[in-house]
Amino acid sequence: GPSCLPRSILAMRSGFLLLLWLVGCLPAMAQLTVARRERQGVTILDLSGPITQSTVEQFQASVEAARLQGSRRITLNFAAATSLDSQGQRALIQVFAASSQAGVRLVWCRLRPNHREALLTTHLLGVVPFYVSEDEAVASF
Repeated sequence: GPSCLPRSILAMRSGFLLLLWLVGCLPAMAQLTVARRERQGVTILDLSGPITQSTVEQFQASVEAARLQGSRRITLNFAAATSLDSQGQRALIQVFAASSQAGVRLVWCRLRPNHREALLTTHLLGVVPFYVSEDEAVASF
């Protein structure tokens, strides 16, 4: 990408150049990636990045796509999920409820300590099956 201009030079430039500097030099907003794979008849969705207000639509669409493509056993792997805000928690509830209503069994695995802490307040951990390892999650089906 473009090299970052020193702030002293930046002060002498027009607003347009300031915009180019911001676009080229500030880190991009964190994004969620969802990788889908199959293991022993179970669809595993590997979540990488934040599950937050800016990514919940993508998260929900990824789970819905797996359901619509016929997956009846889904594991959400949180190993690389970074953060989880209140909108993300709400999306987890909605995805779990929609999956249950559609006859799909959804479990979670590899929750990070910060995820478990956040989810304890919502009482979701008492409702949604979650497993320490992916092996345990897959074996639960």
